[in-house]
Amino acid sequence: MSNCRLFSFLLLGLSVCRAALAEQAVNLLPGEESNPRRAARMAYELQLAATAPPAPSPNGWLSKVPLPPPADITRLPVPDANGEYVCITPHYRITCPLRLEDEAICKVADIFEATYTANLAIGEKLPVPRMNRRQGSTPDMHVRLVPTMEEYHRLGGVRGSSGVYQSSRLIYSDNGIAPENQPCTEKTLKQDTVLVSFSAIGLNADGSLNAHPVNTHLLVHEGTHQCFIYNNLPIWANEGWAEYVGASPHVDGAVDFEKGFALISARARRSAAAGRLDCSFSLEEFFTMSKGKMYALGLHSSVDTDTYALSAMTMAFFLHMDGTRGLEAMRNYLQARVNCVPNERALAMLSAPYGGMAALQCAFVSAWETRHIKIKMKE
Repeated sequence: MSNCRLFSFLLLGLSVCRAALAEQAVNLLPGEESNPRRAARMAYELQLAATAPPAPSPNGWLSKVPLPPPADITRLPVPDANGEYVCITPHYRITCPLRLEDEAICKVADIFEATYTANLAIGEKLPVPRMNRRQGSTPDMHVRLVPTMEEYHRLGGVRGSSGVYQSSRLIYSDNGIAPENQPCTEKTLKQDTVLVSFSAIGLNADGSLNAHPVNTHLLVHEGTHQCFIYNNLPIWANEGWAEYVGASPHVDGAVDFEKGFALISARARRSAAAGRLDCSFSLEEFFTMSKGKMYALGLHSSVDTDTYALSAMTMAFFLHMDGTRGLEAMRNYLQARVNCVPNERALAMLSAPYGGMAALQCAFVSAWETRHIKIKMKE
């Protein structure tokens, strides 16, 4: 048999196998009608088996992460000791003072499970303590949904926001860096919550979905803080990772980091056009910026500098724009912080492949200029 005929035969065999898998999806589902989400999970698993994994980026970074199947949700029949209804998914405990409609809780659960899956994939590429240390166990991360902004503020929600990640151990010092001696332990990992108000995510006061789309970015941003927790990560990197993952859309069955990079670039272009990337500080000063200053600049549109966009742009630079050098620099920096290396020394490790922080700033600004995005930073 010629090579050409053999190749055609193999292609035909592959087509038959995929057709059989599709047919199997139909044959397996009768009897599951009473639990459509279970049927959807089975169909997903069969489709996943017939689909090749996405190719990585040239530098080995992630391009897409397949979305998990519809989450298996268990509702506890009565409120817990705090008077909240509890829904349990594979990796989350979602609580709410109201019993949410099925469609609403399914939507929220699926977004958080996708967030967990995306951050788990990141943890396979980079040192992410929470995701690396807990494989094989159930994190049981807590999400609390509250109907009103009044309740949100009473429970510690920051004014001017509608969603927040709370941790009893992330106590920042004035320079925006959590204390060096706070280890990431099983006990402290359980002392955190994502707190979100109904209005922020497209829920009505009665717990039903309204006509507005659910705010995926907000849920993923706060969920990434929870997944990507570090014992001492500076505020620029803390928000940078949350913005980076939060910007990556859930489309075509995947969390798409490449499209997320495009969206980060589009936001950067808008901010630059508005003069909000004309910075009064250097890149090194941004890397050592206090939490208070970062938030004061980034949370108010009346202020000239978009620090949130800048934090996402730093991640995009290291992961998408500077090849293997950028990815390795970020890996070295994060590992140093995980090991409680003081931030000044860790930043020296981050900039070493570039020949120092001034050269890193030049590479950062130049890389974005190639995408017609002008950043002005203090020399």
